[in-house]
Amino acid sequence: MDPNSENPSQNPNNPRSPAMEETLDEVSKERDLLLKERSDLEARVSESSDTIRAAFARINERIGEENWNPEEKSIVEMVLEVEAKIVEYVEKRKKEKKELENSIVSLTEENRDVNSLLRIALSEKEAVEKRVKGGGEQKRVGAILQIAERGLQKVGFGFMMGAAAVVAGESQLDQPSTSSGSTKSDGSECEEEVISLAATVEKIMRNLRLQISDLRRALDESRLDNEHLQILADKQAKKITETTLHIINLEEREKMLALNVEELMADITEAREEVARWREACELEVKAGKVAIEEREKEVGMLQQDLERTKAALEAASNKLLMKERLAATAMAAQAAAEASLQLADRRSAELRDQIEELTRQVEEEADHSKKEHRKSSRKRVRHVCWPWRALKLTPNWQGTGDGGGASWVRGRNKKMLPDMEGLLHHM
Repeated sequence: MDPNSENPSQNPNNPRSPAMEETLDEVSKERDLLLKERSDLEARVSESSDTIRAAFARINERIGEENWNPEEKSIVEMVLEVEAKIVEYVEKRKKEKKELENSIVSLTEENRDVNSLLRIALSEKEAVEKRVKGGGEQKRVGAILQIAERGLQKVGFGFMMGAAAVVAGESQLDQPSTSSGSTKSDGSECEEEVISLAATVEKIMRNLRLQISDLRRALDESRLDNEHLQILADKQAKKITETTLHIINLEEREKMLALNVEELMADITEAREEVARWREACELEVKAGKVAIEEREKEVGMLQQDLERTKAALEAASNKLLMKERLAATAMAAQAAAEASLQLADRRSAELRDQIEELTRQVEEEADHSKKEHRKSSRKRVRHVCWPWRALKLTPNWQGTGDGGGASWVRGRNKKMLPDMEGLLHHM
């Protein structure tokens, strides 16, 4: 192969323009930068996702998903949703990236084919120039066009060129001494072929420029998407950092809760032991209480019996009291009757006293008369007089009176009471 074809950028006869070279280099650099940013972003997202999943796995292992509070569940759901969206976005961008890479690869291959085509054309042009040094300008152009056509046909670009023109070109190369009419026709055909080749190259370059502009537009869109994804990734990284801090706080709280649970378990164990002791003591107290209740029931039975006896005694005492009250009332009535009887007796005694005095007076008169009679007759004596002083316990009291003596009857101190009065006073 020609050494000029190994490094086409250093070849002065390289048909690519500097603007095209610069554009392709810029596109390649931007593509590489975009791919690098995408790879970094995907690595960060993957690392964040792995970190979140590892943290969630640790939390699930320690506290379990069923012990999460609503706030933690909402955070986990939000992070998982964001992760799913990021994964979906990354997959979408991967597809777009693959499509862009395929289009870039196809354009690169097409550019390479064009470069190889032009290099082949230049190499054949140099070979023809070496072989045909003394030929005219038209022959040179025809040979160049034929060489270019062969090169384009080799790389796949077919031009609708007549076979007669090719044969004419070959006959021009083999037989330089042809007629002037055939030379003119060959020159016009060469001009048409040059115009067709120029139009084809121009069309190819236009298509390349359009594809480059499309690639730039896609690159700008991808850059905007990358910026948006970068902002979203930063936000998610911030949220992930906050979530990580929250997870760390939850882990610390979990440790504290574990310590508290251990302390509570120890307290519960001590409380259970204390409850067992208290239960035994309560059972003993219950047994002692049952024994005491039985004793108290016995005592209550005895007290009830005593109460019944006391009630009976109280009833008897109340009956006696009623009887005493009745007796007292009867005694009071008897006393009133006795007082009435005494008053009556006093009246009767007063009357009797008056009678006695009258009788005493009569007796005295009779005594005086009897003395007088005694004097007259000593034989006649009064041996018994029926007077009521014996029944009334009256004793004669002979006292001297002022007229020379006489007898006065005095009532005795001891009164004889009625039998009913004596019975009432005995009961009282």
